[in-house]
Amino acid sequence: MQECSLPYIPVRLHQQNKLNINQFEVGEFLYRRCNELELENPFATITLTELSHNRGGFNENILCNPEDVLFSIREEEEFEKYDKVVCSLRIRDLNKDNGYKKEYNEVKNNQTISCTIELFHEPEPCMYPHCVFRIKLGDVIVIFDNNKQTLKNYNIIRNSLREELASMIVKRQVSQNDNP
Repeated sequence: MQECSLPYIPVRLHQQNKLNINQFEVGEFLYRRCNELELENPFATITLTELSHNRGGFNENILCNPEDVLFSIREEEEFEKYDKVVCSLRIRDLNKDNGYKKEYNEVKNNQTISCTIELFHEPEPCMYPHCVFRIKLGDVIVIFDNNKQTLKNYNIIRNSLREELASMIVKRQVSQNDNP
C-alpha cells in the first residue's frame, strides 16, 4: 500500500492501513468541491461518471471536515488546495445493509435498460475519507471515455440521477453536530 508523501495533508486524513468502512449512515455528510457558481447544484451540468466526494463520517467517527475536500492529493499538481467551494450533501436513505444503491430504468426501442448508482468508500493514500458514486449502465461502469456510448443516450436515467444527487444537497451551512 502506498503511503501519503504530501507534507501539507494532515495525518488524520492519511489512509495508514485503516480499513474501508463499507456501511454509511443516514444523515452522514458527503463533501464535493465545485466552482462557486455551481454551488446551488454542481450536478446540473457535469458529465455523470464516477463522482468523487469525501465522506464526513458520523457522530463519534468523524472522518473529515468539509474543507478537507479542497486538498490536492495528486503529487503532480503544484498547489496544495483547490480554489473552489464545498458543496455538502446529506445521505437521506440507505438499503438494509447500510449501503447506498439505487436503480433506475428507461425503455428505449422496446428494451428496458437498467442503471445503478452506488456509493463506495475508496480511500486514497492521502485521503482516507474519499468515496465515489459509481454509475453502471447494465453491466458497464460509466467512465468519461465511454459516456457518449452509454449514459449519454438515456435522458430519463440521466435526469433521474441528477435529481437524486441534487435532492441530497444541503442548502444551508451545517455542521456534523446538527441533527439530521
